[in-house]
Amino acid sequence: MHPIVFQVGNLVVYSHGLLAAVGILIGSFFIGWLAKRHGLKLREYWDMILYSILAGLVGARLGYVILYYHEFSRFREIFYIWQGGLVSYTGLIFGFGMAAWWLYLKKQKIAPWLDVGILGVLLGWGIARIGCFLAGDLIGKVTESRLGIIFPTIDFLPRFPVALFEAVGVFLLFGILIYLFQKKTTFPGLIFILGVAGYALIRFGVDFWRIYSFGPQPALNLSQIFSLIVLVISIIILIYLKRKVGNGSKIYPRKKS
Repeated sequence: MHPIVFQVGNLVVYSHGLLAAVGILIGSFFIGWLAKRHGLKLREYWDMILYSILAGLVGARLGYVILYYHEFSRFREIFYIWQGGLVSYTGLIFGFGMAAWWLYLKKQKIAPWLDVGILGVLLGWGIARIGCFLAGDLIGKVTESRLGIIFPTIDFLPRFPVALFEAVGVFLLFGILIYLFQKKTTFPGLIFILGVAGYALIRFGVDFWRIYSFGPQPALNLSQIFSLIVLVISIIILIYLKRKVGNGSKIYPRKKS
């Protein structure tokens, strides 16, 4: 593992933080490029991205504080975000919620932007999860299979690299969705719903190899339960949209040659 990329004096650059930042930048530029390529325009694009990122961080931290309130002995520890402690789902909800609100205020069509947004988020998310793997942040179950990797930051036992599993799954999902998006035969919101449902399915499966605390493990953890809820809701919305709009509606204008 390589939790520290380099250190100069008191300045320490961690692999998790560095790749998370790289993922955010690449994902943001990709969203802007893809939106412009497909005829979506927003003057205050980078303002929306900045506020969405901030809202996502607040939501991710708030979710962790609510779920793991017993870990905080003093109120000010809630703000020690550099010590870790974020919940991805609440972060995504707050981030996309902020983006949708911003688009509504600017009188933009929300669904097409969410479609390109989920693609950029998945690309950035996969990169950030590689950072998690290098830092040894996500703890996998002990295994004797060839997939096991020793994490010196934990206990020197071979464990499933769950962060790497998630990164691979997210990149595969990104590839499938970008292919469908480029076909230009999707109705508004389809790519977004498929992305949310796909990530929920990936997270549900990967968490079978992950442990959140040492000791007896429940049949399904909180993340898996929430993933199932998200998956069911996504399927219901998908069925509703398909019936309302109809399959095969072309909404993304083709790039002018």
